[in-house]
Amino acid sequence: MAKPKSAIVIGGGFYACYLACELAMSGVEVDLYERESELMARASYYNQARVHGGYHYPRHTPTALRSRVNYPRFVGEFSDCINKEFKHIYAIARHHSKVSSKQFHHFMTKIGSPLERVSKEHMKFFDERSVEEAFYVEECAFDSTKLRATMTERLAHAEVNVYLGAAVEKITEEPGNQFSLTVNGSRSNKKYDLILNCTYADLLSLHFAKRPSVLEYEIAELALVELPQPLQKFGFTLMCGPFFSTMPFPSTNYHSFSHVRYTPHLRWTSVDRVDSTQVLAEYDKQTRFEYMIRDAQKYMPSLKGTRYVKSFFEVKTLLPQNAGNDGRPIFFEMDRDQPNFVSILGGKIDNVYDISERIKEEFLS
Repeated sequence: MAKPKSAIVIGGGFYACYLACELAMSGVEVDLYERESELMARASYYNQARVHGGYHYPRHTPTALRSRVNYPRFVGEFSDCINKEFKHIYAIARHHSKVSSKQFHHFMTKIGSPLERVSKEHMKFFDERSVEEAFYVEECAFDSTKLRATMTERLAHAEVNVYLGAAVEKITEEPGNQFSLTVNGSRSNKKYDLILNCTYADLLSLHFAKRPSVLEYEIAELALVELPQPLQKFGFTLMCGPFFSTMPFPSTNYHSFSHVRYTPHLRWTSVDRVDSTQVLAEYDKQTRFEYMIRDAQKYMPSLKGTRYVKSFFEVKTLLPQNAGNDGRPIFFEMDRDQPNFVSILGGKIDNVYDISERIKEEFLS
């Protein structure tokens, strides 16, 4: 396919910003449209800020391996936005876990993710009747506020035209395999050769030809908490089942807290054809933190005294075929009728490099 002269990136999350810069630095004229009043204001901010090192996916080798490969590259490139000032501990539950500690250790060794059994002192954080074993791992967190500032600077340096508060409502096919837009009710006269649709929860709303794969959505709650003082320099993730995770949330002085069972509040699929943003706006956002912490203390009595601060609620988008194995592959779909219309759903933040390579292969080589 011929290299595009002009492109539009729809969405202002991290993936959208990164890919816009890549296109612009290769000589493409790029416009980025974001419906919110600032960049990275939704899913790129309202998440656990985990830079995945592969440990989260012992039941899906491709996701774990790509995270492990991309981890050092992301940490190196965005070192000013990374918080490594805590020990991250992954623990394996004795009961209801889908992997044993032996399986977990073997898998991580196989893909090259470093881990070390925790000291007796730190094992005391856990109830050893409920937790089989625990490991120190190499996994950090990113500061989403700093990352937003970095990407804003990069977009300016790459001379990407950024339009905030600009909702793309319609895409119209034009002669010569080009596209025009309707933004905030007004039809634009500008024509584009390539469209990258990076709208995450609204990914399907702009499709005008073939319907893409069915997607799943859920309203997810992320709680912010203040951990007891002995735990404040740690992150904890209990594997691998209906358990919890808490780790520093670097853009604040708090920890995030999530739970596999209680974080998802409401689920639906793209078959329902509802406006995800509207569903979120109308949802009664009542926290389930009491349920989260009560269950977590069965495994970590040391969490007693954790202080709840507030919760974020955001729409999370998933591929239904990975519901049973926790995989988070990248969704990259070129429209069958218009291959220069591409829909992208990123898996994890450090997997952006895989999408970047695909964009280069398809459009810039």
